[in-house]
Amino acid sequence: MTTSNKTEPIRRILVPLDGSLPCQAVVPYIAGLAKATGARLVLFRAVDSQGEVAAADDYLEEIAADLRNTGMGVATDTGVGHPASAIVGIAREQRADLIAMTGHSQPG
Repeated sequence: MTTSNKTEPIRRILVPLDGSLPCQAVVPYIAGLAKATGARLVLFRAVDSQGEVAAADDYLEEIAADLRNTGMGVATDTGVGHPASAIVGIAREQRADLIAMTGHSQPG
């Protein structure tokens, strides 16, 4: 049996965002990883209804514009549906090598 220490390169990083500042905290860190590896970022937001898509697109494009100004490759996408299912779906569709996200809990 032969073993290999070869790892696959990180080419595409999915970054699910929910519009909150705690969730956005991952962006500078993952941008550093993307720059170091040459990976492309895919910013993603899941929303509950089609009526929320335009606002979600604007939100993602604002973050993406700042990253693009530094020379990074960034795509954005918005999905309608339950966040967990939408994230899994977009990760498969985009063939993400890594999903980078933060979590936060509700007080109480």
